[in-house]
Amino acid sequence: MSRNVDSANLIQLDGIDMRGALFLKIAFRSETSYISTLPCNFTWGGSTWLGTGSMGKVSTIEEGIDVQARGITVSLSGIDPSLLSESLSDIKVGSGARLYLGLFAPDSLALVADPICIFAGIVDQPSINLANDAATILLNIESSLLRLQRASNLMLTPADQKILHPDDIGLDQVNLLNWQALRWGS
Repeated sequence: MSRNVDSANLIQLDGIDMRGALFLKIAFRSETSYISTLPCNFTWGGSTWLGTGSMGKVSTIEEGIDVQARGITVSLSGIDPSLLSESLSDIKVGSGARLYLGLFAPDSLALVADPICIFAGIVDQPSINLANDAATILLNIESSLLRLQRASNLMLTPADQKILHPDDIGLDQVNLLNWQALRWGS
């Protein structure tokens, strides 16, 4: 994924005392949630990002030179098992998710620049880990390249063309070509 990183973030990334946090924007059925790995709530981009501290984790983000759909796993632990069914029913498979890296000044909780989008994808099936009196929800977020592996199930017919473009009549005459005798050459 190509990224435009401004100079303030580059300086902070090269520094010895780098302080950062991850910000996850994810669409659920009921609302869009804004979650961060900070130990407190944080306001950025007109939204308040809920601080999960050590209860939220993100797997390693892999990149490669080949065109391949890679994903990440986001986990949220410490969920009360009585709220588990409600939490799972709110997850919308196929919705969008974006993960940002925010870098802070060494002496304060102020962003040096806008956070960098380090991963964008779509939510896949969740899984659950139950242990003792708490539950952990693992959300798989797949790259948007995954959509390229699925068939579109559309044909080059007038009916399918009208699904996407109702006023287009470009394929209306294609059926007549079945009965047309065409001769090539002399």
